[in-house]
Amino acid sequence: MIPAGSINGPLNSELADAGNCLRTFFGVTEFTGDVQGTGLWSMIAGTGTSSDDDATVDLQAPFNVTYLVRGEVPGCGTGEFMIASPLQFVGWTVGEFVGTWSIVPNSGRGDLESLAGSGTVQPEENDGGPRTHIGTITCD
Repeated sequence: MIPAGSINGPLNSELADAGNCLRTFFGVTEFTGDVQGTGLWSMIAGTGTSSDDDATVDLQAPFNVTYLVRGEVPGCGTGEFMIASPLQFVGWTVGEFVGTWSIVPNSGRGDLESLAGSGTVQPEENDGGPRTHIGTITCD
């Protein structure tokens, strides 16, 4: 299990036109559990309906999130790697996002050069709480 820390960062709404928008989000998160370290992340969604109040945003399309993680995987070592995570917005009151994650092939550096893994992203346990990534990680 790979619980990730809270995802905190500025929200940007761009290219809003006729009820559709491109939304970008970015920030830094702390990873705890089977991955221990810091992740820079960027998220983008291609369609949806935006408003001036983020609490009423309705984004139906999937998001794509990319993490650049620097840290340690116990039993594997330290280094950097990338995670790709397609997510689906499911609403503010039910955990916001669900989806999958996978380590980007050939993205590992340092001791984590051969790192591989994938799994699912679970809903937040409480609004604004940490998002949990469950799955497996291997290092050959």
